[in-house]
Amino acid sequence: MKRTLTNWRIALLLFLVIFSLGIIFIKGISFGIDFNGGTLFEIQLAESVKDPQKVDQIQSTIEQRLDATGLTDKKVNAIGSEASGYEFIQAQIAITDPAEVQRIESIILTQGKFEVMVDGSLALQGEEILSVVKDPSKGYGFYDQGEFLQWVLPFTLTEEGARNFSKTIFHKCKRIGITNTGNDFDCTKAYFFIDRPVNSIIVLSQGLFEQDALLLQQGNLNLNFSAGTSVNELLLNSNVPFLAFSESLTEEDLNKLNALALENRYAVIPESLNKEIKDELTSIGFELREFPEIQGEPWLWRALGARSIISLSESITNDSPYVENFEQAVIQSSLVIQGSASTPAEAKKNLDDLVILLESGSLPVGVIDVSKTIISPSFGAESLNVSMLIGAIALIVVALVLFIRYRITKIVVPIILTGFSEVVLVLGFASIINYNLDLAAIAGILAAVGTGVDDQIIITDELLKGRKEAAGNLLAKIAAAFFIIIATASTTIATMAPILLFGLGLGKLVGFAIMTISGVLIGILITRPAYAEIMKIILKEKI
Repeated sequence: MKRTLTNWRIALLLFLVIFSLGIIFIKGISFGIDFNGGTLFEIQLAESVKDPQKVDQIQSTIEQRLDATGLTDKKVNAIGSEASGYEFIQAQIAITDPAEVQRIESIILTQGKFEVMVDGSLALQGEEILSVVKDPSKGYGFYDQGEFLQWVLPFTLTEEGARNFSKTIFHKCKRIGITNTGNDFDCTKAYFFIDRPVNSIIVLSQGLFEQDALLLQQGNLNLNFSAGTSVNELLLNSNVPFLAFSESLTEEDLNKLNALALENRYAVIPESLNKEIKDELTSIGFELREFPEIQGEPWLWRALGARSIISLSESITNDSPYVENFEQAVIQSSLVIQGSASTPAEAKKNLDDLVILLESGSLPVGVIDVSKTIISPSFGAESLNVSMLIGAIALIVVALVLFIRYRITKIVVPIILTGFSEVVLVLGFASIINYNLDLAAIAGILAAVGTGVDDQIIITDELLKGRKEAAGNLLAKIAAAFFIIIATASTTIATMAPILLFGLGLGKLVGFAIMTISGVLIGILITRPAYAEIMKIILKEKI
């Protein structure tokens, strides 16, 4: 025993095993959604993306949005290849609460393209926002207004953005009279959109159009538009062509749609639109984007991506005090977005979600759909138990096979213990780097340990041959065994390395590759040399 412990390779193995057990005990092992439960989102992009920089930007933006919701256990991967393009993004989160999942889904589904339109012209876009101001002393937050809560989000513009916005709204207020308190002005409204449809047309029935016109006139505090909102002004500022048909598409309607199809790819329609109309639109060449109808809400408001309508003031349009030439105008670099809600929870949600979108920026391409798979924590726990059972059964089977092969307990036990030590070391490594273990990672650990057992058998066979031939042959046989082991390890690493280097789109295979490579490296650097030393000591003794 003393001779064993004084060997530095064996001592190093024992020290690292104890250290790994301590790390695991202190930090624990992190498990992914396969074992802890969670939600897997599959995000379908509007187009296939081949540019690696765009793919990185999409992943980074989605990660920022998930970070902003407070998530720490998450994983975002692009699915596809650089040759064929990436059309799907997978996002894994360790949350199963239905309300929170729905909220995160809505944030992910949003491309996040922020625009402010005035009189049908683009006055401001998200790229021109310098920063979001989250300082309550500067107006940020939500405030009780009696019958409703008003939320306020200040933000500052870049120098170029401030100048462009000020130029677009210059003299957009008209003086309509004089009151006791001063001049009375009629000012143009600014329409705020997120993901305003582009390359698209709106198609809806005349009945739905008239219903929406009435709902817009009535106003809706929760949707951030006041009474008296005009459906025609909303459509004008969206700058999206539309068609409202009576009962079916007339010849005139079809001619108009065929003309619009030359410049527009998508038709934005209500989900309830009948199949015949949908088929006609598809035959013309449109790709359909469907939005549901919600009782009591104007369908057009959500379909157009409208978020808020705010009246400009005569001070920011340079009408009061009046500035004749834009060269002398006061440039507005600080603006606010505001809206209303009926409850504090709703006000906070509206405010937080908008902050997330503005701070993370817009995706370079649109999002068509988001599908989700929810894994319950109980199912995940069951998967972990099954994985542990499979590992235990594998260990028992390996021990039986080794005993049948060698029929010498002194040889079999070190092989099993060395394999177990590799598992501990790999788990310790995963704990140190805070890696979330999933089913693929567990499979990678088992594959590495299986490779380790093969290597130990090679070492054992070579040493047994050397022992039979001559004691001096042990070193030569170990060298021969390690030549085979290193060659095999190099092949394994070479096979796994492309998954790490070019794994964008290989999803969970990355976890398999990380654990396999780490297991193989730990084996050839630590456990295999220690095992060889142990076997040299055993074989020099009488078996």
